[in-house]
Amino acid sequence: MNSYEMIAILSPQLESEEIDEAIEKINSAISENGGVDEISSLKGRKKLAFPINDHTDGNVVLSTFNVEPDKVKQITEALRQDERYLRNMVVRV
Repeated sequence: MNSYEMIAILSPQLESEEIDEAIEKINSAISENGGVDEISSLKGRKKLAFPINDHTDGNVVLSTFNVEPDKVKQITEALRQDERYLRNMVVRV
């Protein structure tokens, strides 16, 4: 298993309960694909460098996890199908 970090930008229109549900979806996507979530934390609302879907700010979530390399794409695809996530990026650490 390799270690990865994912940064996800959530819609700024989400309430705190919806943000918690979105973070839980990240954790479940990781565990469903055989990964181990080390930490997922909300970093707060940040101004974006450029608009994404007409949003100029978003809620940023940072997640660190371990998973097999071939499962990373499945995790990101699960999140892309959800409208709450504006963008996400995974890097190997």
